[in-house]
Amino acid sequence: MHMTQQPFTVAFALFRYFPYGGLQRDFLRVAELCVQAGYLVEVLTTGWEGDRPDWLKVTIEQVGPRTNHAAMVAFGSRALKFKQEVEAKVLVVFNRLPGGDLYFAADDCFAMRVKEKNAFTRLLPRYRTYLNLEQQLFSPASHTRILFLNNSQRDDYLGEYALDQRRYRVLPPGVRDDRRPGENAASLREKVRKEFAVADRECLLLFLGSDFRRKGLGRVLRAMASLPEALRSVKLLVVGEDDSAPFLAELDKLGLVGSVIFAGARDDVPALLQGADLLIHPAFHEAAGMVLVESLVAGLPILTTAACGYASYVRESGAGQVVASPFAQSELDQALADMLRGDRSGYRNAALHYADRVDLFGMHQQVLAEIEALLNS
Repeated sequence: MHMTQQPFTVAFALFRYFPYGGLQRDFLRVAELCVQAGYLVEVLTTGWEGDRPDWLKVTIEQVGPRTNHAAMVAFGSRALKFKQEVEAKVLVVFNRLPGGDLYFAADDCFAMRVKEKNAFTRLLPRYRTYLNLEQQLFSPASHTRILFLNNSQRDDYLGEYALDQRRYRVLPPGVRDDRRPGENAASLREKVRKEFAVADRECLLLFLGSDFRRKGLGRVLRAMASLPEALRSVKLLVVGEDDSAPFLAELDKLGLVGSVIFAGARDDVPALLQGADLLIHPAFHEAAGMVLVESLVAGLPILTTAACGYASYVRESGAGQVVASPFAQSELDQALADMLRGDRSGYRNAALHYADRVDLFGMHQQVLAEIEALLNS
């Protein structure tokens, strides 16, 4: 009798899923590709916000009412048991969880960041726990294969850990194809500007991303407040899921009442990228910064900081300006004024030309290839 071979099972461990996180979107796209390739996918998480696809099998397990760092340790132990329970050949982890087969490194290097803290802070349980998780994951004794998001992030980790080069690879970005300007680009632009009452002559800045503080919204507001009178007709559209109250409280003090629109989380990213005139993303630290390459593909000029992993693409392409590290507010203020004053069509053309000749789309297919290599080993 002919026995049909059972498809391989791939287990995914992600501490928490919410619909507007870049890491979460990458996780979901890789899971979808695995299912399309005929594999069984089993997901373990502690919480799921938003819609859950009917093709995805998700196990939600709380790991007890404890601090985040203790919960992460418990979740890591649970993930290893989960792999055995679902009889998965490969465990893909999306957080610093020792013992996984493949680590999608969406995190900054903790060992490097912790050096910036004072000695007392470094002794706190939170810092010691996260550092220990990372050290286990990157130890020479670990078998986990590492997928870095860009060269800058890889270099940060290699500065702290002696990694055999056979244990890692650097992925290209994974921009969705619908971010390219299509035939409807002009109508999308008109629709967005009409919705938010932005006149043709007005310049619309776009701030796109959750975690407003870390991604530099306070810096953006201060830069806008510093603009000379001649450039004050600029408007800022803030899109993302976070508490706007602390920033709304600053608008009056900064003289920006009526200039800033908080739109909440939205799904129409392609339209927003066409509707805006400039993306501003002066993050404090960001392992990658998908919005930078999304804007590049859309032809939207970019102003960002060197603290973002994907800032190198902005620099290489000529699609905008990158404020150097260490950050100085005065440099951001000047760069914003310069970009508002100047002709931005050169940035747009450089961005579109670059997106046509560099792979900014292949991330998720490469993660699938890594999973398949482990399945077939």
